[in-house]
Amino acid sequence: NLNAANTILYIEYAMLNGSVTIQIKNITGQVVKSVQMNNPQLQIDISNLNTGIYLVNLQISNSMLSKKIIINR
Repeated sequence: NLNAANTILYIEYAMLNGSVTIQIKNITGQVVKSVQMNNPQLQIDISNLNTGIYLVNLQISNSMLSKKIIINR
């Protein structure tokens, strides 16, 4: 599932229990942004990232959720 993003990435995780680590990686696997999510809704400024495909990883306790996004300006 590819989702389009421009300058702000919105993440909502209703079942937040504790802290979630979010990493954004480029197509070579390099971490280009890492943030902690402590609220059920989060806005991440991605205006400094280049146009392209990225992988967003959410580390939740012992599990990982990954989504692909496209930054297109």
